[in-house]
Amino acid sequence: MRKPLIFTVLVALLTACSGAAWAVDCLELDTNEKIKAFVKKSQDSNPLKRENVSTRFDLKTKEQGKKKTELIQSLRMGDRKRSFFVKGKNAPQCFITLGERDYRCSKCRALTNSECRSFKSSENSQVIRGTNIDLSDFDLITDDDHESVCNDVKNNKKFIKLTTMRISGDSPYEKIISYYVKDKEVPITMNYFAEGVLRKVYRFFPKYYIQVKGEWIAAVTRVRTTVGKEKKYTFETIVKIKKNKKKEYQIYLDPPTDPALKKANFETIFNVQ
Repeated sequence: MRKPLIFTVLVALLTACSGAAWAVDCLELDTNEKIKAFVKKSQDSNPLKRENVSTRFDLKTKEQGKKKTELIQSLRMGDRKRSFFVKGKNAPQCFITLGERDYRCSKCRALTNSECRSFKSSENSQVIRGTNIDLSDFDLITDDDHESVCNDVKNNKKFIKLTTMRISGDSPYEKIISYYVKDKEVPITMNYFAEGVLRKVYRFFPKYYIQVKGEWIAAVTRVRTTVGKEKKYTFETIVKIKKNKKKEYQIYLDPPTDPALKKANFETIFNVQ
């Protein structure tokens, strides 16, 4: 009876070790479809793109020397989304998305909404209010209007490079060059070009990737609207996940486990009536 148990444990250990040593490379990402699948999976590292997550973060913007900081409690559960502005210019408002409909509630608390009105945004609903972050930018690599190829990075075996070209459609960007960490399978930079000029850069910092339930999550994201170079920019947004008093990052991949939502009724928290 002991041999099967020992064999099972040995197999589990070998599997764990081989998984830890494994890293994606361009030999594997040899077709556009494989690249799309890889990129979609990698987007789970972005707390703004995950389908199910609760997090609290500082949102800092800088435009023409003017700086703003806001504290936001963000909740995403499938096609239901809620951004509660806890502190800052937009507080105490919240913005709620229910499927394809958007609502603005002028008076909110952590778990309730009031004075809500449906609205038609003049901006793309994927744009985070008051920032240069457009979540639809991340979908360009995986849509049918673009094709990508993978290349190794010279002099650095830790990363791979994806070059994505527009082949149809009306995207404002004709080329996207992005870099990913092989072993973590997460992005570090995404560079967007229009008319041959670098127009936007999303940067995720390797040292600020954290593990949450075995998954890598970007604790810091920086987005710059650029004029040819990353250091030459007109608008900057920085997203930093907050830590609690125990110095733990306030991000929960299963929203009901968020202590701030312990007493939440998840029907009420999305209620716009």
